[in-house]
Amino acid sequence: DFQPDPSYYDAINCEGLWVCATRRCPPGTAARCARFVRSYVPVEVRRLFLQWQAPKGRPLGPMRLVINDERTSQKAGEAPDLPDDWDIVSSVCSNPVAFTCGADIKDHGSTLAHELTHAIDMVLRQQMDPAFHFDLDKVYEDAFARNVYGKCYAAANRHEYFAEIMTLWMNVGNRSCFPGGCSQCGESATGYCEFFKHKDKPPGACKPDPSKFVNKSDLAREDPNVFKWLKGFFKELPDTTPAME
Repeated sequence: DFQPDPSYYDAINCEGLWVCATRRCPPGTAARCARFVRSYVPVEVRRLFLQWQAPKGRPLGPMRLVINDERTSQKAGEAPDLPDDWDIVSSVCSNPVAFTCGADIKDHGSTLAHELTHAIDMVLRQQMDPAFHFDLDKVYEDAFARNVYGKCYAAANRHEYFAEIMTLWMNVGNRSCFPGGCSQCGESATGYCEFFKHKDKPPGACKPDPSKFVNKSDLAREDPNVFKWLKGFFKELPDTTPAME
C-alpha cells in the first residue's frame, strides 16, 4: 500500500500510476503531469503500475513517476522512499521509478515521454505478457534493417527505440533526440559510439532530416509497422495536440 509522503511530494494517483512531484517543484507540476499521463496512457495500463513487483534488492513500492527540481539539483536520494545514495536528478528510469524534472513538465514533456515509456515497457512485460519484449524486438529489427532512423537514438537498441518512437506518438519528436542523430558518434574520434548497432552504420552523427520526425503522422509514414503495433496499447490524439497543454 504505497502512500507518498505528503510533506515531500505533491502526489496524484492516476488510477494506479502515481505522479509524485517534489515540493520544490513549481506549483501545479504534478497536476500538469497527471493530465499528460491520463491523456496518453490507457487506464488499463495505468492500473498495472500499482501491481508492479520490484525485484529483490530494489526499493519497494509500485512503479511510479517522480519529478525532481533541477533548479536545486535535487537528488532522488533525498526522497524518504528511495535509497540515500541515489544521486539521480532526472532523465533516467531506475526500477521502480521513472525520473524527470520540473522544467520538462513546464516545457514540452519529451523527457517525460521517453522515461515514462521505459517504465511502461517494464510493467507490460511483467504484468501483462513477457512476449511484449520479443514482439517489440521484431518491430525494431525491421525498422533497423530498413534504416528508418539512421543513427538516431531510436536505432541504438529496442529499449531506446520504444522510448524514442513514443515521443513521436506524443507529438514531441522535434524536441527529443531525433534532430541530432547520434551526438556520441559525431564527437568520437572513430565516428562510432558504444552502441553496437551503430557500428553497422556510416561513421559520424548521421543526422536525419528533422522534418521527418515530429509527430504521430510522421511515425505512421516512416515506420508503419510500429505505428500499427502501438495502436493496440496507447491512446491516439491528433497531431496538433501538444504533449503538454
